[in-house]
Amino acid sequence: MKLEHPFDLAAVDAVRLARADPKEAQNALLIAASYIRSGESLPMGLAEWLADAIETAIRKPARLDPYNADPAAALLFALHLKARNRRPAKVIGYMVHNYMMCLIDGDQQKAISQNNAAKKAARKFDISVSTANLLYRKWEETYKEVEADMKANPDNYR
Repeated sequence: MKLEHPFDLAAVDAVRLARADPKEAQNALLIAASYIRSGESLPMGLAEWLADAIETAIRKPARLDPYNADPAAALLFALHLKARNRRPAKVIGYMVHNYMMCLIDGDQQKAISQNNAAKKAARKFDISVSTANLLYRKWEETYKEVEADMKANPDNYR
């Protein structure tokens, strides 16, 4: 059985990261172009992202470009090739947490402090040290809540 829309992990990642990184938006557009050129269906997430951007830019340009209501400029904003304000951090909190956790809890001879792990994570993920620490603490708290719930309600996790 052939799927109506192909699954393309590179396309999924490019669309997911497009809001935070214009290079990822460009990558998503190049992936779309290769599918269009080959006559294949666009992968589901990529098709929706592209269609939503085009429709919004053409039908409601003032939503994306409030000063000029220019569809061309609105399309650049909708595709995340341009941004009005600071772009959101492109890393996912659990990635930072897991990276830092491996540095902190890893091989006991190579284990480092949370602050030093945050410095390394900041360089690796291109974020500030305080953001790395904040993401680590948030995910650490989330993991502890899940562990407590697993102990209290083991039947929910079978």
